[in-house]
Amino acid sequence: MLNEEIFNMELAVNTSLAHIASLRKRNVWYSVKDGNWEDPSVWMGNAAGRRGMKYPNTNVDDVFINHQVNMSTVNYAYTVGHLYINAQGALKSSNLNVSVIINGNLQCTGTLDFSSNFNTNVVLNGYDNYINNLIAGTSSTITYNAQYTQFILDLPYRNLTTSNTGLRYLTSNTVITGNLTVFNLECDNYDLTVNGITRCAQATSADGVFSKSGPGNLLFVGELSRLGNQANINFSGNPNVEFRGGINMNILNFSTGSGTFTFTTNHQIIDIRIYNGTGTWIAPILIKGAITVTNNVNLSIINTYSTINGDNTESTFINNGQVNLFNITGAHIMSTGLFINNATSLIGFLFNGDFTLPNYTYNSVTTAGTGTKILGKNTSMTGTLTFNGDFDCGTYDLTVAGSLFQGNGAGTFYKTGGGNILIGAYFGGGGGASFNADFTLGNPNLEFRGGINVNVHSIKTGTGTWSFTTNNQNIFFGIPNINDLLVAPLLINGAITVTNTGTSNPTWLGTINGTHAASTFDNRATFTYRNAQQPMQTGVLQTNAATNTFVYGLAGPQDITPGIYRNLTLNNSGVKKLLGNVSVQNTYTLTAPATLNPNGFTLTNP
Repeated sequence: MLNEEIFNMELAVNTSLAHIASLRKRNVWYSVKDGNWEDPSVWMGNAAGRRGMKYPNTNVDDVFINHQVNMSTVNYAYTVGHLYINAQGALKSSNLNVSVIINGNLQCTGTLDFSSNFNTNVVLNGYDNYINNLIAGTSSTITYNAQYTQFILDLPYRNLTTSNTGLRYLTSNTVITGNLTVFNLECDNYDLTVNGITRCAQATSADGVFSKSGPGNLLFVGELSRLGNQANINFSGNPNVEFRGGINMNILNFSTGSGTFTFTTNHQIIDIRIYNGTGTWIAPILIKGAITVTNNVNLSIINTYSTINGDNTESTFINNGQVNLFNITGAHIMSTGLFINNATSLIGFLFNGDFTLPNYTYNSVTTAGTGTKILGKNTSMTGTLTFNGDFDCGTYDLTVAGSLFQGNGAGTFYKTGGGNILIGAYFGGGGGASFNADFTLGNPNLEFRGGINVNVHSIKTGTGTWSFTTNNQNIFFGIPNINDLLVAPLLINGAITVTNTGTSNPTWLGTINGTHAASTFDNRATFTYRNAQQPMQTGVLQTNAATNTFVYGLAGPQDITPGIYRNLTLNNSGVKKLLGNVSVQNTYTLTAPATLNPNGFTLTNP
């Protein structure tokens, strides 16, 4: 019987597809009884090629198994050429971290039996593979590792790995009870369920793609994660994807398709970081049930062109990261359920068209696109507001604890109704940023706690009061617009100092005053004041800095605050009246038809 079996297996070798390993001289081994792989008595080899070896142990040997053969050496890789296991044969493992690496093809009409639950890895480097019966146990892994196309066999996998540059294709609906490690896997039209963790291996722009070009379903019970710095995901077939363990990905490219991304069963975290590539989310996001899905902190970014919603009043989406909304129809986040913006969050309303902001508490907000973004309620932001395009507070109050920026210089910040605006940090954003604002329709009151910093600007204050409170602050005006209209009363509220440091010459038409004897307006640049009331009736007008020029330039009578001026200019027209002694340390200029009324006091100019 043995000779007949050997004869039949030799025929199998002769009729198999060619492989590069067959070009090298090799041994051919046949099992003759049950036993351990390392037992020489288990094997018969072709006498011409044995080269003194006692059992199969080179990467070109062809192996035929017709018995129960056990791999028993811990931390060992059994490497062969072609491997054939006939219907009566089985390959088993009985020790830790055992692998069999098959550089040719695997044809198993018998059994791969890994029920011992030791860590066992079968590495398939060939293209013509068949496994009739896999007993996967709890620790086995099948690895598809060719440099060319391979087809994923229809098997009950414990763990599945695809590696190397060849593309792998599912050939059936597949369930993995353990973990999936992906490098170049195409699910095609088949469903995939992964009960463990799914890890996407390090990707480049061309390789390392986890894709589904056909419809159907993907279920990730464990976390969808990554190995290395970045991953490519392309679900262009628009599958429906269900998550139960969250997402933790560094993304090179991410195409969700338009199937629904559903989060179910467990509280989950989304942590998606864009790594030198793109990450757009076309799929609707549905939080199903009374669970919480949290967009994680720092760089976690969801760029979505669709909706984020729940199906339950207790469905909750917590934003600790960044969500950029590119579709006006999907901009009302969690119309069913709860939406919570925490202290590290940013929401971007980045689409064309008029839109009313749906929430009234945010951390940071960015807007962009044509049309006007409008407040729908009294609104508070614990972070910053950056507008690109028109933004209108309407009739509602706005509190921004951080800075109010203009991102690209396009559009205008409005308040077409009355009420109040409070800015906790810079108005204009700092760094001399460009800024356009028009408050003439609503004439709101503005409160500043971090100063004004605008470079190229067009500002119309309206007639509401501009109050500076709480902190010492700077005012920086850069290049003015000829249509600037600074008519608001400027009020320094409390024992604080407001310092003008701008590089331009702002012309202030409203009053400048304080509420406390120590309220101080410190001019350290050129500043033109065009109001009849003396500046800083209450408080201190500080005008003796080395680079300071203060200009009384109303076309009409003005009262002059007593004190020391570094440089003083009286121009335009009308009578400029001293209310006390004035000393000019450097340059004093009086330009007709303006005139000076000493009013019984002296103006000295050494």
